[in-house]
Amino acid sequence: MKIHSLLQAAVLGVALCGPASAAVYTGIWDPQFGAPFSADLGWRGQATFSVPNGCELAGTGPVDNAVACGGAAMVTSATVELYDTNGPMDLLATIVLNPASFTISTLHYVSGDLDQLETGLSMAQTAALEPGVIPATYGFAAATTFSLSFTLDGPRLYFNCVGVTPGSCDGVNNPDLPADFSITRVPEPASLALSGLALVGLVTVRRRRAQQAA
Repeated sequence: MKIHSLLQAAVLGVALCGPASAAVYTGIWDPQFGAPFSADLGWRGQATFSVPNGCELAGTGPVDNAVACGGAAMVTSATVELYDTNGPMDLLATIVLNPASFTISTLHYVSGDLDQLETGLSMAQTAALEPGVIPATYGFAAATTFSLSFTLDGPRLYFNCVGVTPGSCDGVNNPDLPADFSITRVPEPASLALSGLALVGLVTVRRRRAQQAA
């Protein structure tokens, strides 16, 4: 089969897959701008979100997850790293939150781009300490539990929560120093496949022209 026919068959296969029913976003917050706790304890993290296509807003404003999306927008992963603010590469501990314990209430868009979201508190989770780390040095204990929430001002990390509201917690990172939160949409697999096919086609055409010119 000729290259052209192969490309046609591949493009048809991608087209039959159709567009994804939900958009996937990745959110990160940067340690250089994250809000440190006391005793040189900083935090950074990454999370992923799934948002049904019908819930996305073309303009600017909030979207109620329950009303507009039937509650279908979800947090699909969330991880926090604790580090020494004197050396941001010095990882102290990792906190893997249960994504199913988040409930998204609001999505916020700016010119069609998701830029913030609001959730309740996640289920409390202890931190997995790196070897040799003494948590008391940084103002927390091995038994300290952490809960994460996302607000329209960025993510916030709470500790020792006994309920599902911020008022049930012993404390929170300094809210006057919000983390620098950035959300990026992940390209759909079909888009990536088509981009790859276009590159293959371009290389093939250039190769043929080079052979003809030789």
